[in-house]
Amino acid sequence: MKLLVTDLDGTLLDEEHKINDEALLLLKEFESLGYGITFATGRSVPAALFYIKHAGIKLPVILFNGCMIFDPLTLKPLKLYTMEPYVLMKVIEEAPKDVSILVFSRKDIYALNPVKNLDGYLQRDGIACKFVDNFREVDMRGVIKVLFVGSQKRLDELFEFLSLNLRGKASVVRSEPDLVEILPLGVNKGTGLMELSKLLNVKLSDVIAVGDSMNDIEMLRTAGLGVAVGNAWEDVKKSVDVVVKGERYKGLQELLQMIKRSVLNEKSKI
Repeated sequence: MKLLVTDLDGTLLDEEHKINDEALLLLKEFESLGYGITFATGRSVPAALFYIKHAGIKLPVILFNGCMIFDPLTLKPLKLYTMEPYVLMKVIEEAPKDVSILVFSRKDIYALNPVKNLDGYLQRDGIACKFVDNFREVDMRGVIKVLFVGSQKRLDELFEFLSLNLRGKASVVRSEPDLVEILPLGVNKGTGLMELSKLLNVKLSDVIAVGDSMNDIEMLRTAGLGVAVGNAWEDVKKSVDVVVKGERYKGLQELLQMIKRSVLNEKSKI
């Protein structure tokens, strides 16, 4: 089996954060060419499940930027990485007060310091969180990731600070301009793709990965073919094998046509 792994936000989803009919048809066409289809996203289970069901995804999905391999058939994780409690506490203690802090556990999402940008993020991901006055009332065992929400300028500064301060302790990733995420050390979409390829017994050389954001880079480098859509960050475009002109799902459409042409060329040689 060949495998197509696509990011959601900024890649497969349209500007309204939906999988439209055109994108659904694209996925079916990839399947007709012999590709298994799945997603790799920073989203949590509640935030990704609608898309998984809507697209009829049957293969395991990479969630939480690689922290979880999720089985959509049993609705259970096949692989899960959580944060070290002492690192988690360090992250929370050093967090500034002018950004929102969200702590994701397997069952709940807790939030502190609601700021202007938070409502937009919660609506975009379609999730609900429990607001707390402090994290002393939260069970810190089994926390998967911490997410900071705020203005792009503030998070630019925070990303630089945390990348330096948490080096060797946790992974710091940037998935959207208004988000910074803290993951268990060494975990990313690339490690998630390696885990997934083993579970499915698919060679990495038979994997096409498509993305747009900084948190996609490791996955795009790990796949046999890494593809950046037209609206991808410039650093992402520099990290891939192919850059398509089409933005979002239009880029996948362009990729599909490229694959169809290559298939036709191979058949013409026979």
